Amino acid sequence: IDINTINSIEAGKVRVSADDKLVKETNSLKALKNKIKQIKGINKR
Repeated sequence: IDINTINSIEAGKVRVSADDKLVKETNSLKALKNKIKQIKGINKR
């Protein structure tokens, strides 16, 4: 394996973990929005 291959593998790992973080943040944001909707719904009753 040459140095370029190693560099691209490392760059790929960084990209994957960044994407993973983004997915988790997006999911928690969705969960938060749902919770806000539920709270608003309870307040309307």
